[in-house]
Amino acid sequence: MKRNWLAMLALLLPLIPWFVTADNFIYPRHSEYSDLTISHLPNALHLLRSLQESGQIPHWSNAILGGYPFSANPLAGLWYPPGWLAYLFPQPFGFNLTVLLHIAWGGTGMLIWLRRNGLKESAAVIGALSFLLMPKVFAHFGAGHISLIYAFAWTPWLLVAERARLNAGGWWLPAGVLGLIALADVRWLAYALMLWAGFSVWEFFSRSRVGKFRPPAGHWLLQSGGVVAGALALALTLLLPLIEYTRLSTRAWMSSAEALVYSLPFEELLGLWIPDFGGFAEWTLYPGSLVFFLTIYCLSIPDVRKKCAFWLIVLAGGILFSLGEQLPLMGTIARLPGLDLLRVPARFFFLSGLAFSVIAAYALDDLLRRETLHRPDAVFFMTPFGAFVFFLGAGIVWMGAAIAPNMLWAAAGFLITVAMVSVAQRVRRCLRWAEIVFPLILALDLSGVNLQSLTVLPPEAANRQGKAAANFLASQPGDFRVYTPSNSIPQYIAALMGIQMANGIDPLQLQTYWEFMQTASGVKDEGYSVTLPPLDGEDVRFVNREAVPEVEKLGMLAVRFVVSEFPLTVDGLNLVFQEGDTHVYENSAFVPWVRISDEANPARQAYPTYTKKAGYYDIRVSGAGLLTVADVDYPGWKVYVDGKEADKIRVANLLLGVELPPGAQRVELVFQPENLSQAALGASAAWLGWMVVALILWARRRKAQPILGGK
Repeated sequence: MKRNWLAMLALLLPLIPWFVTADNFIYPRHSEYSDLTISHLPNALHLLRSLQESGQIPHWSNAILGGYPFSANPLAGLWYPPGWLAYLFPQPFGFNLTVLLHIAWGGTGMLIWLRRNGLKESAAVIGALSFLLMPKVFAHFGAGHISLIYAFAWTPWLLVAERARLNAGGWWLPAGVLGLIALADVRWLAYALMLWAGFSVWEFFSRSRVGKFRPPAGHWLLQSGGVVAGALALALTLLLPLIEYTRLSTRAWMSSAEALVYSLPFEELLGLWIPDFGGFAEWTLYPGSLVFFLTIYCLSIPDVRKKCAFWLIVLAGGILFSLGEQLPLMGTIARLPGLDLLRVPARFFFLSGLAFSVIAAYALDDLLRRETLHRPDAVFFMTPFGAFVFFLGAGIVWMGAAIAPNMLWAAAGFLITVAMVSVAQRVRRCLRWAEIVFPLILALDLSGVNLQSLTVLPPEAANRQGKAAANFLASQPGDFRVYTPSNSIPQYIAALMGIQMANGIDPLQLQTYWEFMQTASGVKDEGYSVTLPPLDGEDVRFVNREAVPEVEKLGMLAVRFVVSEFPLTVDGLNLVFQEGDTHVYENSAFVPWVRISDEANPARQAYPTYTKKAGYYDIRVSGAGLLTVADVDYPGWKVYVDGKEADKIRVANLLLGVELPPGAQRVELVFQPENLSQAALGASAAWLGWMVVALILWARRRKAQPILGGK
């Protein structure tokens, strides 16, 4: 018991500096952008405001992009219960705390997984630490990929659950973990399913070779199908609305070349043993010098290589698929169902990072248990990598340049690691000290890389951009949208101030809105982009300075103000505020959010009074005409006139509308997606069934073995 507590303490201690700074924003060292402020915090603010104002979960949002189905967006954070912890605290502390707890949870799962594979505790700690402090995870932490980290943290527990299924039967454990992974980040579900399927097949067939118990083949196949079906059923609340949303979004148009964006360049493979301080999160590879050289140890020792055969395949496969467009067949693979909606092949390396952790643990376990010195010398196979670092550094000095800090770090890591492994191989009495020194060196190495790759900003520094213009816009009366071609008002600032944006950054953008904005913004987009309008360039503030927006079309979207980092000389845009390079123009073609036009004279419009909440309008009108609301028409919007459902029409192939007969009327527009109701019913039944099955099976087996199985 004491050793278990010491192992857990070894996992928690390296996270203390991050818990201490959790009330600050964490950014990549060389970047001003984070998905935390772009997506997760604005979504959290919308959710909390809706709960405070109406006591209901919002299914629609007008925050960006002319409105979109909030409950179908995987970045909304609605359907993943452990993620709700973030909403209980001030931000950014809430999200940072929740991420760190997930990282600790993942490290704990790795520790348990390795211990149940029979590894020594110190070896299991090495594997857990390398998972816990993985620089790729922390690089994505800085990039704000919060939900991706949530999902990845469950991956070791998926292995624990699948091993339990193979030992004792029962689909419920891996199905539950996969369901949570899907709800946390559906993008990681594809990778998790590949790992789960490969591991299950490998374990099933390898058990017969070593004489271990394995279930009958038919039973195993049937249960495997139950795992997949159960996981999908548990995640229905997200998956069913998301399928419809994706089909109607620009994501469905994504080409194979766009799906392979940010493929790992060959030269970035140097990052396997040379850290890249503050480098691009998607291309971060460094597993730690000790982990890398323990992997070399594994490859050089036949017995260890045999034990880690599956994980060596995962390691190699993750690296290979991370290369993406560098490989000749990846374009075809990227078009396969399920994979055609994924982007960024470099995320396959998360699987390699997991494999590195397992392999390092097995290698150290072998080193600590060795009985004889007559074995291949792993240090010999490490030498080329260290020699490369030294010769590369010498070449840089010879050319008169200074050696980069990451090169010095790699050289120091190589020397220390080789010395440690060499002594441990040759002096048996040093193995006891190695059990203490190895985890310490690994923790210092990975923590140092992570601390040098990220920067910590206090909230007042992170929230500075666009604040003056946002304050001006928030002080203006009425219900309107703002458009910026230069990201002058960041989404987090807009959300804080309650400003509704016509532009936006999100992986899912409705096709009808995208087509309308091609002319309204004056920015032509030739391919898939997560930003609307596209912000492809070194300086996003000026990339669209040549575009000429159509003020009438922006006015149809209730855009009253246009904000840019450059002057706009467009008829109908009048400068009303300027702070530094930020210009705020008022749109003379602005049309109020809700309006009624006369069919006989469309130019004559009336503007009725209304109340508005997320996904709900209560409008009081008198007289006939075409009622138009500046929200994007989407399946699920329902119109009620005097309490009776009426037919809606699509105005300008984009906006919500309804033809009204003469007389005083009350019009209600409600976003009630039927697929969400069906999904919620199905998921509720699935979770209820899952809990019943789990309780029954737990009650049957609680005396026979632990709920998660044995070794």
